[in-house]
Amino acid sequence: MNDTRESDQEYNRLECLKLAQKVEGDYTVASKVIIRAAEYATFVCGQEIPGLATFAVEFGFGAEDEEDEDELEAELDDVNEFDFGAALGALKEGDRVTRSGWNGKDMFLFLVDGSTFKVNRKPLSNIYSEGTEINYHAHIDMKTVDGSIVPWLASQTDLLAEDWYIV
Repeated sequence: MNDTRESDQEYNRLECLKLAQKVEGDYTVASKVIIRAAEYATFVCGQEIPGLATFAVEFGFGAEDEEDEDELEAELDDVNEFDFGAALGALKEGDRVTRSGWNGKDMFLFLVDGSTFKVNRKPLSNIYSEGTEINYHAHIDMKTVDGSIVPWLASQTDLLAEDWYIV
């Protein structure tokens, strides 16, 4: 257990160093990153960080006007992105996720909870007797560009990508 905690801490330390390099010298962006990191920590831990919003306002973190806000958002796009492990965690929490690397607009993944039901129509009635109880396992579905829902199967590229984000 300690080994896992230490490796998680090392991973988080390295991620923080990457962020620090990204925002070096730009304190407006750095302050925004701190707030975003705290918001993400809140999501990961499942606990609200007391005073986070007050802290941001009191110390004037954020953009001065709408143009600054747009610039900050553009600079921080990849700060909100994460790997598939975090995307899976978000799915399990009930969020929808997508990748910035996907070409289709409005495509996203969502978790379908498992359930139990009785067979009452095709195609399952071709396999099981009507009334047979079926355990339908949880799985991930995708909303496609045309609005269809399909079962999703991860590619190697999707699993290794670090451009996942919550929709």
